[in-house]
Amino acid sequence: HPGGWDPAGIVTVYFLLPALVVLLRGRREGPADVADFLVVLLLWLPVEFRWMLKGVRIGGVGYPIAALCALLYALIMFASWRKLEIHCDWRISRSDLKTVGLTFLVLAAVILPPAFAIDFVHFGLNGKVRDHLWAAPFLFCGIFFFPAFAEELMFRGLIQNLLVTRMRWLPALLIASAIFGLAHVNNAFSNGAAHFGR
Repeated sequence: HPGGWDPAGIVTVYFLLPALVVLLRGRREGPADVADFLVVLLLWLPVEFRWMLKGVRIGGVGYPIAALCALLYALIMFASWRKLEIHCDWRISRSDLKTVGLTFLVLAAVILPPAFAIDFVHFGLNGKVRDHLWAAPFLFCGIFFFPAFAEELMFRGLIQNLLVTRMRWLPALLIASAIFGLAHVNNAFSNGAAHFGR
């Protein structure tokens, strides 16, 4: 195996380290502390830098499954053990749909032209999808829904709520948004490297 790590060993270390931090921290309540943010880093960085993909890979789908593993483990640790309230409002109103639709159209008009110009985005189906069109809806959900769901709960539900315990909601929102943006900077480099290597 690359780097000499066995997949089972990677997964074991991944789940063991955050658990040790939580156990050493104890079950104290109150504002977020260094241990809380360390647990988030230990859960998310291996997913973000694709280290977990060596250990969690089902049918060639890596990132969505690794992201969901990180999210579920975070929910277990923070909601049940840490007793942190992770707020997620699932109600959708007509005005929400209107706002989302308008935002999507504006962002598409602003972002898509340069994304196509630098070849970051392009239309078409890869060979595997063309050969198995019946699986396209599942692939679409796996790529677009599950990672977005996991990331939204991780960055908004968890990181932002941890920050809110230490500061006002507006700085917490801005910092969580900045962290979310920085977490996706390496996507451009990895996509570019993959494209260059083709």
